[in-house]
Amino acid sequence: MTILDQVKTAMAHVAAGNIDAYLGMLADDYRLEVNGQPTPVTRELAGILLKALRRAVPDLDLGVTNLRQVDDKIMFDTMITGTHRGVMELPGVPPSPPTNRRIQGEPQSATYWIKDGKLVRENIELRPGTDPMHLYRQLGIEQLPG
Repeated sequence: MTILDQVKTAMAHVAAGNIDAYLGMLADDYRLEVNGQPTPVTRELAGILLKALRRAVPDLDLGVTNLRQVDDKIMFDTMITGTHRGVMELPGVPPSPPTNRRIQGEPQSATYWIKDGKLVRENIELRPGTDPMHLYRQLGIEQLPG
């Protein structure tokens, strides 16, 4: 399986709500870095966030476009959309009841690095003037745990 196929499979798992299968594709030391956020997201926290997001937005669509391999990394553009139909619950954060409103993340670019068959790092580059908490605020979350 090529690294492009690995990323396509990983994104398909997230889209289908198979978060545990997605997490199984991540290295133990996986890190998600987002410009505008002070600390990287660990594999454990990524699992918590994705599971909570899928419960709150069961029709979550990653909106992936321009998927391509550039040397040893996979790059793509994304803009998350869906409908807030479930309770958004994160540890240490008050639950946010469903609003049944359509939500939309801001456009962003992502890059994955793969090593020894596992996704080891993901970098999300928000466009200038965008807010890393934009999507979560639509779900009633002002601050993430951790």
